Parts: sequence; structure tokens; C-alpha cells
Amino acid sequence: MISFKKSMHELQRMDTMFQVSLDCYLSAIDSVQRHLPDFRSGFVDEHRENLKALHVALSASPAAEALVKGKRKLDDEMKDFREKSAIYHARHEQSLRDVMVALAEAAATVSAEDARNGERFGGFAKQLESVARMDDLNEVRSHLHEHVKALKTFASGMSQTARTSVAHMRSELAAVEKRLKVAERMAATDPLTGMLNRREGERALEERINAGRPFCLVIADLNRFKAINDRYGHVGGDEVLKEFARRLSAHVRPGDVSCRWGGDEFIVILDCNLRDALFRARQLAGRAVGRYLIRIKDENQSLEVGACFGVAEHLRGETSPQLFARADDIMYKQKAAAHVS
Repeated sequence: MISFKKSMHELQRMDTMFQVSLDCYLSAIDSVQRHLPDFRSGFVDEHRENLKALHVALSASPAAEALVKGKRKLDDEMKDFREKSAIYHARHEQSLRDVMVALAEAAATVSAEDARNGERFGGFAKQLESVARMDDLNEVRSHLHEHVKALKTFASGMSQTARTSVAHMRSELAAVEKRLKVAERMAATDPLTGMLNRREGERALEERINAGRPFCLVIADLNRFKAINDRYGHVGGDEVLKEFARRLSAHVRPGDVSCRWGGDEFIVILDCNLRDALFRARQLAGRAVGRYLIRIKDENQSLEVGACFGVAEHLRGETSPQLFARADDIMYKQKAAAHVS
């Protein structure tokens, strides 16, 4: 009787131990499947599902045979996991190394292209190369994160510096372009009257001669300008020249050219035949001469201003000096006829 009781007690104890062992075994399986490292890969999820299925099967049928099969299944799963994770590590570690080498090469390239940042980028390149030689993946990740963060910060600052430099360069180029336009305008402009100067007049004559199209030259010379200078001084004479230039320019058609040739002499280049040019010259004379009101020494002075106009049509084969001489001769004949100088 006592022996039977002992046997029952031993069976109960063994059953309890079996149950505890089974619970621990199942807990171990559960712990393994729950704590599998997350490699963001499908094979991890596959192993996790297989371990869950093993846990369910052993819980439902905790027979000795099932436990033995479960052990083999667990061994197989862990072995397979180790092999796949090793491959995963090797592949991704190489990827990390490739990235770091690429970063090092990029840093070295930028270093060569930009001498100002060469020393800093050279330092990054050396740091990344040293990280690429590390064996421990966690250490590689840690150092890579640190160096990439530093590189991004530096690159961001460099980018801002580059944008600032580009903006500065654009500003400088705009300023230079503006100054160039001002210089070109000044080089082509008579400083007193604001009209085109003699150089631009000569250029316009040569352009038309080379083009071979018909045009006429009008020369205008103020009457008795020396007397105006003598009476009102050079300041008064300059005011008369500016007013004559303003009136003449105001009545020249777009495409025609008017300029101050020198002193009190002006020219107008008209893209038309002689008949039309003579008509236009009379119109210009009627609008450019007459009563002037000029201000000299804070006083308004009224004076009569006249001018003579000589008109000549360009002849085929004629040079600009020859054309100018003919128009000038016509203009002085008018002065002689009007008894003015």
C-alpha cells in the first residue's frame, strides 16, 4: 500500500516536473520566435511563423514523440536561421562597406574639385575608409551613422556657401553687365547733348554703305553760333546746343540716326531717297530752329536760333568722307546765300 502511494506520489511529481519542463520548453520556443532580430527580411518572418506553429503543436499534443520531433524541428529552424542570417550579414555588411567606399570616393572627388574644402573632405575620406575595414557590423553601423551625419552637416553648410557664392557671383555679374552697358552708352553718347556721338554717326554711315541700300545724309550747322557764345558765354552756348539737339531728336523717325558731329554741327541719316530727304529736312528745320528760351545765371533769355541744312544722297561707290564733303558743301552754299556764318 505504501509502495503504491509512493509510486503515485512519484508519478505526480514526475508529471509536475514534466509539465513544468514542457512549459519552460514552450516558453523558450515562444521567447525565441518573439525575440528574433528584425533584419527587415522575409526569412525572419518565415522562421517566426514556423516557431509559432511548433509551439501550438506541442501545446496540443505534448507526447514524448512530439517533443522529440519538436526538438529536431527547433534545431533545424535555428540552424537554418543561423545560415541565412550569416548570409544576410555578409551581404549587407558588404553593402555598407560599398556605400562607405563610395562616400569616400565621392569625398575624394569633391576634395580634388574644390581645394578650399579639400582638407575637410580628405578627413572624411580617411575616416570612412577606416570604418570600411572594421569587422564588427554594429561598430560599422555606429561609426557610419556618426560620419554620415557629420558629412551631411558639412555638405549642407558647403551647399549654403555654394548658393551664397553663386548669388554673389550673379550679383557681381549683373553689376558688371550694368556698368558695361553704362560704359557702352557713354562711349556712344555725346556727353553734352545726350545724342549719339560722331563715332556712332560714322559707324551708321559705314553700315548703310556696306548694305548698299539708298540713304541720304543731312548736315545741320547753327547760324552765328560764335556770336551766341560771345554774348551768352559758353554756358549759354551749351544750353542752345542742348535745346537744338532735343528738338532735332524729337522729330527724327525710328530707324533714322541723328548725332552731334562736333561743335555746332549735327547730322541726320535718313533711310529714303533724295526727294523725301529734302522734304524731311525742311520739316526738321522748321521744328528745330526758331525762338529759344534758355536759362542763364538764374535768368530766362529769349533768342532766335537758326541753322542751315545740307542734304546729299549717297551715290554708288561713294565713301562716307566723299558723301559728307558733298552735303557739307551744299550746307555752306546755303549759308552763303543767307549771309550767315
